[in-house]
Amino acid sequence: MHRASVLAIGAAAIAAAGLPAAPASASSFVFDNFATPASAFTASLVGPGIIFQGQVPGTQTTVNADTANNPANAVSTLSYGAGALSLTSSPQNASRVEAGYGAFGSSSFHLDATPYNYYKISFNQANVDLNLNTVMFSATPTGPNIYYTGNGTNIGPIHGSNPFDVYIPIGTGTVPGFNYADVNGIVFVIQSFGTGGAAESSWAITNFSLTSGTPEPGTWALMLLGVGAVGGAVRSRRRAAVAAS
Repeated sequence: MHRASVLAIGAAAIAAAGLPAAPASASSFVFDNFATPASAFTASLVGPGIIFQGQVPGTQTTVNADTANNPANAVSTLSYGAGALSLTSSPQNASRVEAGYGAFGSSSFHLDATPYNYYKISFNQANVDLNLNTVMFSATPTGPNIYYTGNGTNIGPIHGSNPFDVYIPIGTGTVPGFNYADVNGIVFVIQSFGTGGAAESSWAITNFSLTSGTPEPGTWALMLLGVGAVGGAVRSRRRAAVAAS
């Protein structure tokens, strides 16, 4: 099955001197392919509220998932593992899933992100409008108090049940003072605002990675979209990460 690609250009990258030239063949660093646990961990909630909050059993990933609106009091189900991270909920349900790694999770690492140009998020399917946000944290800024850098985009349900990839620029080198050579934590957030129709709202991600390449020319849909806001849970994680550093 053909996998489509979406190149999402965030406001930070547009303001810079232009995107770095990226080879069609990519070198990648895979943060999560959701293979663990082998039997997917699931959590469900009827109505609005917190679906799950904490470390996913058998992993070092911390996940926060909640629903802000569920007028039908339908069931929302989060699934993590067996090759995918997914959420299903009622058509009118507004939901948010946040996955944290390193300083945002329950482990530590020192990653040199300078070889990479993009976050790559691979979807198995999505039938709902989504807002995607990514944040990098470094405990060793090269400038005063520049601990974080982020980018984001919005995507529509343009691919339905077909797999597709979303590329979000990291903006390497475009935030003076942020130490891209010593990244200690990464978080990504998926927000859904419901389908607005009769169909159940759902999406599934199969891979989250950093990459130095982009799709082959002519295969992407180019979207000029701005940086999305990262929620309060991420801000609280920022304070905790700085305090722990």
